[in-house]
Amino acid sequence: IYHTSDDIGVMRQRAIERQPIFRDILNRIGLQFSVGLIQGPRVKSLASLKRKREKFDKEAEIRGWPRRPNATMSDVLGGRIAIEEPGDFQQFVDRLNAEGYTVIEDEDFTFTPKEQYLGYRARHIGVKIDGEFAAELEMVPRQIMESMEALHALFDAARVYQQRIAHGSISETDAANYERLVTESRRVYQARWDAFMEGKDIAPYTSRDAVDFMEEEDLRISAAGRGLPTDNV
Repeated sequence: IYHTSDDIGVMRQRAIERQPIFRDILNRIGLQFSVGLIQGPRVKSLASLKRKREKFDKEAEIRGWPRRPNATMSDVLGGRIAIEEPGDFQQFVDRLNAEGYTVIEDEDFTFTPKEQYLGYRARHIGVKIDGEFAAELEMVPRQIMESMEALHALFDAARVYQQRIAHGSISETDAANYERLVTESRRVYQARWDAFMEGKDIAPYTSRDAVDFMEEEDLRISAAGRGLPTDNV
């Protein structure tokens, strides 16, 4: 449980109030380790939180689960840091706990990547800011974090193909496109993970790289999934 209130509006207001506190925590502790980049923290929009509530309800209906409380939403307030050295994942967690910012959830998929995210590797933790509120922190190898925006374009397109597969409405061409995107995403993530473990730099995978790789239909559905105009794609 990340929140003492189940009211989305209250949760979001508390996130706004704690945003500068969380930013200070990340900056201050980050200086003690080889944290190369800090993104956010950002507060999720009210519209996004409502969509997440709808997603919870839909999943509960499909699976026959009881209603999932809003208080379990982990990323009402979320931040991301780039980790430079493998040992700093645990040291950062230890420092948070030592300073009283208790880690209440710890999902580590650095050495075993998230297959549903096409090879993405990171460590996601829930950090208790105070007695009423916890935030989400994504700790990501720097070499991966530098390429994440472009890789999201591949993921967005692959997710649409995956949904078509689940509904049995995918063509052979769509299936081939899906496998092609998955293979490329896993290749890019693996190369950056290898560089991270070896302490080497590697050129970021850029938006231009993604656009050059993707087919016209990939680009169209990726843009649509992100709410971008598709008439010029």
